[in-house]
This record gives sequence, structure tokens and C-alpha cells, in this order.
Amino acid sequence: MRPRPARGFTLLELVVSLFVVSLVLLLAMQLLNEVQLTFLEWRRTIPDPQPQLAVQLLRSDIQRSKRILPPLAGNRLSLELPDGSRIDYEKEFDLLFRSIADPDGEELGRRAVFGGVRLWSWQEISPGLVEVEVAFQRQRDPGRRRLGGVGRLRNPGAITEILRMRFALRSNPGRRSW
Repeated sequence: MRPRPARGFTLLELVVSLFVVSLVLLLAMQLLNEVQLTFLEWRRTIPDPQPQLAVQLLRSDIQRSKRILPPLAGNRLSLELPDGSRIDYEKEFDLLFRSIADPDGEELGRRAVFGGVRLWSWQEISPGLVEVEVAFQRQRDPGRRRLGGVGRLRNPGAITEILRMRFALRSNPGRRSW
């Protein structure tokens, strides 16, 4: 009679399989680290869209308005549109709000268009020319974050930026001429 082979694995087979599994795990960890660093580098190259969108919205509202209304309260920028409706910009806490009112003065909608606002001011330099100043706080370059320990990212802090812009009302609102 022949002896039956033992069931299971030999010690040599277990050691070799553990070695192969550990190599695969080390390669996967290295790949994960590379993906994280690539993502952080990619994120650093993207500009913050919030200020750009708020400035474009403010510019289009000012340019399509008929006239600037005298401030009712605080530092509110009120714009009268050709159809008689009104758009207001006002800072509350650290948010810049944009509200729309119909010709009767009833508010149709209100939303925050800009966050982290530290200063909001405007002045009409001459009839039809508005200067706006916004100081806002944003996170320092997010791509500069580095590993600060075992898998933790350090926050690089925030910086304050100031935007000074001048916008002109169009002579014929609704048309493409100045």
C-alpha cells in the first residue's frame, strides 16, 4: 500500500505565499501614496472658483443695471434693473448675500454668493462707475499640505486676499453697446 499524502500546506508553501502577499501589499501601499500625492499636486493647480464666480455675477448685475440706488441701510449696494426690479448685495457676518426683488419691492430670492468675506465696501466714483472692494479669507494653497504624521495632513492655514474692482453701468442696459 501507498501512504496517503498529508492534507494541508507545508511550511515552505506557507512562507512563500506570505512573502508574495506581503510584496503585493507593499506595492499597493506605494501606489496609494503616489495617487495621494498626485491628487494633492493636481488640486494645487486649480484656482478657487468662488471669488471668480462672485465677481462675474457682480459685474453682470452692475453692467445690466439702469442705475445705482442710494444705500438704504449699512453698506448695501442696490441696483435698479431696466424692468424696475432690484438686486441688492449686502454683507452679513462673513457672507456676501445677493437678493432679488420685483418692481413692487417683494423679495423673490436671496442667497449667499461669497463666503469668508471680511470686508465689503463700495462707492460710486462718478455717475455710472462703481468701485467695489472685497477682502476675503481663503485656505492657503491646499496643494502644499504634507503628511504630518501617520496618515494625517497638516492644514497650512488661511490667508486674506483683497479684490478692488471698478465696474461701469452700460449706457443702454440690455444692449451690447457702452
